[in-house]
Amino acid sequence: GDAIELVRVNASNGGRIWGVPLPGYTKSNPRRRKAIYPSYGPTLAGGRLWVASGDGYLRAFDPSNRALVNAVALPAGASSRPVIVGGVAYIATDRGTLVALR
Repeated sequence: GDAIELVRVNASNGGRIWGVPLPGYTKSNPRRRKAIYPSYGPTLAGGRLWVASGDGYLRAFDPSNRALVNAVALPAGASSRPVIVGGVAYIATDRGTLVALR
């Protein structure tokens, strides 16, 4: 099947360095797997790769080793990539709200 991953590749040759799974199907039952959680990003800021997800989390990964270093719950699923300005992450949600996180 299709992999839903955040992947780091080598800039000089396109080779895969690492990959980390992102949230997948919205239903765990194989017969009902019609939709996936959308992922937005990554945005590189503060030495982290930030990915906002339709599953309601903003996740931060260490770009050197793919480790998940933070996961912040959002009030709803994300509908935009995180935009980070002055140390504040702004994310639009699927409920039409703009969330600001420090």
